Amino acid sequence: MVEVRRALEADCRRYVEIHCPEARDMRKEERLRHCGWWADYEACTFYLRLYRRLGGEVFTALIDDGVVGEVELLPHDDCLLGPRGYINVLWVKESMRGRGVGKSLVKTAVRWAGEMGYGHIDVIPEEGSEGFYFKLGFQCLTQQVKALKEPSSAPANIPCPFEELSSGEAPVGMKLIAGTYRPGLFTWHTAWEDPYLPPRLPPQAYRLTIGGLTFKILLDYYVEDKASLAMWCSEAPSLASFKEAIIASEALASRANVKTLFVQVWEQYWAALDDLKYRAVGKVMWLSKEVG
Repeated sequence: MVEVRRALEADCRRYVEIHCPEARDMRKEERLRHCGWWADYEACTFYLRLYRRLGGEVFTALIDDGVVGEVELLPHDDCLLGPRGYINVLWVKESMRGRGVGKSLVKTAVRWAGEMGYGHIDVIPEEGSEGFYFKLGFQCLTQQVKALKEPSSAPANIPCPFEELSSGEAPVGMKLIAGTYRPGLFTWHTAWEDPYLPPRLPPQAYRLTIGGLTFKILLDYYVEDKASLAMWCSEAPSLASFKEAIIASEALASRANVKTLFVQVWEQYWAALDDLKYRAVGKVMWLSKEVG
């Protein structure tokens, strides 16, 4: 029988033992690079505390008192589709799959979203897991496109007014337009605060003003000269305004010596990236389930 309860910090030791067994003989930094925060107990507990500080929650699944899975949940109040709960991670121990563990964790996620006052719980499923979510009543609302570009190495003028931001100027109350692989405030805080995952470089953040709209962008390094772009706007921008914000973001990335820029964007904005010669490197589904 599957039991699901609120995660304890002690559970993080079991997460570390079970996640990525192939990385056990690696050095700590290599494990963190390969497996993320589940590779180290201190990193795992840091993330557990961050989830709860941001209004999220983590639940552990057990069978016979042994940890067999977890679900990591976040509020996604800056979602372009409107506020909703979000499944950031759903994991089940490989040898325990097919025993109802994942289903029990998703039921817990739906109940949590309802208790938080959300009408929907959403997820970007891992490749190959779409059918699992469809069976549980999730539907595909749209897709997102993953894309890469090498910003020009030549100095560029920033084509709009801008100012640099600090960690305390989070985009609260704005809409996440790009970088939507997880809720935006979680992305913002991990970029500034995470002392564990390499490369541990401080991000670059800016406020842009374009056509009466306010944008905030975050360049979050994932390798020393490669960064992910997260972008928020005061409201859903037009395609033309979004394109201007991307052009300005590229110029700022170039100025910061970013060699490769990664963007994950809602399908409705892909045409702007296509015009700017981004390379699509994949698509993901955005799945949603009504709560209640």
